[in-house]
Amino acid sequence: QVMSDREFNSNITFKALMIEDFPDSYLFKAKNLIHDSKVERASQVFPLSDGELDFMHTVRSPVVKIDALERDDNIDYRFPLILELVSDLVVNTSASNDYCLGSLDRKSLVWTCASRVLLAKDNDLISYPVERDGIYAVIFNPNPDIVEVVKEKCDFFCRYRFMILFITLLTLVVVSGLSYVLWRVLRYVSKYRKIKGDIIEYQNQIAELTNAQTEVVGQTLGDRIEGINFAYNPMADFLNDSNFERMTALEIEYNKLKEKTDQTERENKALTHSNRKLVDEVETVRHKIDDIKSKRSKKADEALEGVGGYGREFE
Repeated sequence: QVMSDREFNSNITFKALMIEDFPDSYLFKAKNLIHDSKVERASQVFPLSDGELDFMHTVRSPVVKIDALERDDNIDYRFPLILELVSDLVVNTSASNDYCLGSLDRKSLVWTCASRVLLAKDNDLISYPVERDGIYAVIFNPNPDIVEVVKEKCDFFCRYRFMILFITLLTLVVVSGLSYVLWRVLRYVSKYRKIKGDIIEYQNQIAELTNAQTEVVGQTLGDRIEGINFAYNPMADFLNDSNFERMTALEIEYNKLKEKTDQTERENKALTHSNRKLVDEVETVRHKIDDIKSKRSKKADEALEGVGGYGREFE
């Protein structure tokens, strides 16, 4: 018999609720796991079982399958149903302590206690609340001994350990991120400084090469690169130190000769007036010599002409 608690809440309605018997042949291999603390109790109730209960010892009522149609089997009911089953309880056993509403897992074929809340017991009828769809039966499964666990006093770190752990991990992540960013910045700064030093060194080398002298005196390599052409000066060969000393000695000697020449010219100017008469006389004699030469030349010509006429007459 299945009843809903309509008397407590009239809003519960089902479109369709199927309740059917479940075949016993499917349940022969199902296991009933007894708690270690109650194995001895199971051996006392069923002496031949040694604490391992088979289907005949485990299941104490009909097995029913409850299925609310158009509903997910894994979702609890909004309000529980009340399941009343006729049960065959063993003598000298307690309905509240030795039995429970068992639920069968069809995949693992293992009985587990779905509820130990005994709502009512009327002779052979036992009532339990049902929270969801499943396969149910009253099974023998003594309630394990409740071991009282003494809780240790929880201090501040105990109460907030998860928060402290979260904050610690978050701090580590933030510190790691900042450390990585700082490392990258320092790496870029060091690389920038190195590149800047290399650039300055290359600029100095370029300036040194630009100021280097070529084979043309006065022309630098930078002038040649910029297209500034210098004409070759032949006197450039004499501008070195050895030739310069030689040129200096020649200039000194030249100056001495020039002084002597100037002195000679001054003396010649003084003698020019005294020698002018002598020059006139020389000119007169030269004219006379020229006149004599011209007269002799004429006589020779006349003589040659006479000799030429005599020769023609002889022919």
